[in-house]
Amino acid sequence: MKKLWLLVLLLLMTITAAAQNGSFAASGGSQSIYINVNGGIAAVSTVPTLLAPKQLLLTANTTNYVFVDLSAGAISVNTTGFTSTVYPVAIAITNATQVTNL
Repeated sequence: MKKLWLLVLLLLMTITAAAQNGSFAASGGSQSIYINVNGGIAAVSTVPTLLAPKQLLLTANTTNYVFVDLSAGAISVNTTGFTSTVYPVAIAITNATQVTNL
């Protein structure tokens, strides 16, 4: 039953994130290199965990990978890419002052 709950939870997260208006949807960045990521419920080490919304500062002039770290229970960003222990949220491309593609 626990595996079924986890599967349903991950499926719901995928659907809402794809719509960009539900859990873990990313927005903003048109006036700065900050983006906002909605909070949501993530399976952190298989335990459903509520994560708060977060504002992230992106690295200028590069591609930024925004994700939920499923082992640490945190919304985060890096410039190296997604790993197998994260839930991908968005890819944000920046110039010197703002997000150019989200």
